[in-house]
Amino acid sequence: MIHISYDPAAKSLYWYATEIDAGSTDAEGECDGTLLLDSEGEIIGLELELDESITRKDLALALKHPLVHYDATSCVLTLKLFDEEPANLQPLHDAAILDFDGKGRLQGCEVIAAESFGIGSRLGRATPFVLDLEEAEEAEEADKLDELDELNELDELEDVADLADAEAVDQDPSVANATDSRRAGPSGYDPVVADTPPGFRSGFVALVGPPNVGKSTLLNALLGQKVAIVSPRPQTTRTAIRGILNRPDAQVIFVDTPGIHQPRTRLGNYMVEQARRAIPDSDVVCMVVDITR
Repeated sequence: MIHISYDPAAKSLYWYATEIDAGSTDAEGECDGTLLLDSEGEIIGLELELDESITRKDLALALKHPLVHYDATSCVLTLKLFDEEPANLQPLHDAAILDFDGKGRLQGCEVIAAESFGIGSRLGRATPFVLDLEEAEEAEEADKLDELDELNELDELEDVADLADAEAVDQDPSVANATDSRRAGPSGYDPVVADTPPGFRSGFVALVGPPNVGKSTLLNALLGQKVAIVSPRPQTTRTAIRGILNRPDAQVIFVDTPGIHQPRTRLGNYMVEQARRAIPDSDVVCMVVDITR
C-alpha cells in the first residue's frame, strides 16, 4: 500500500513507494506531475511525468503496489490510493522531487501544489494512507534511548565526583584547599563578582552529514527534548536549526543542518548552501554518518 505524509510547514505531500531507512536515499531528481482528485476535490492519486532514462527496474519498489501503473509509451507513472478514475486533475505548482536509493530505485517523491489549492484540506479520503510523523519520530527517539541513558550516566558520574569531594572535605578539612585550587580560575579571580564561573566555556557545534543519517535525532537526544522534527522522509530539515545545551560549566549551541548531497534541484541547492554556511561559523564540526554504510 502506498503511504503519504503531509508537512504543514512546507505545505508539501510526500509519497512513499517503500519504507525509507536512515541514509538509504542516495540521489534525487525532478519531474512534472499532477494530483488526481475525486468529484469532491479530494486527493486520490498522483501522476508523475518521468523521462526515458528511468526504466521499469528503477520503478521496481513502486510497481510492487497493485494500484501503481507505468505507461512506458508516455513515461507516466500513476500512483492511486483507490481503484477509481479521477474526476478532476490538479497540476503541481513546482516540479516533484524524486528520491532514489543506492541502486537507483525510486523510493518516493515530494510534491507541492499552489497554496490556493489547500493541499492539507484535501486529504479526507486519504487519511488511512497518511503516516503520522509524530509516531515515526517517537520510534526514532525510542532507538536513541540508549544514547540518552549514556548522557545521563555521564551527568551522574559528575555528581558522584562532586559528592566525593565534599565527603573528602568532611573527613579531612585540609583537602578543601586542594579542591578549591583545582577549581580556581586565573590569579585574582573573584567568583562572586564574575558573570561566569571559572573555566566556563561556550561555542557553536555544527551537525553536518548526508541526508537522513540522524542529525536531527542526535540534536534532540543531546538536548533531551524535541527541537528538530524527525521523520523517515529525507531532507526534512531545510534550514539550519539551533538548539542550546546549558551546563554548569559550559553552553553549547548545536546547529542542525540540511543534509549535504549532490543537488539536482533549486531546493537542493538552497539546502546544501544552508549547510555549508554553518561550517565556517562553528567552533566544532560534528560529522554524522550512517555506520551501516
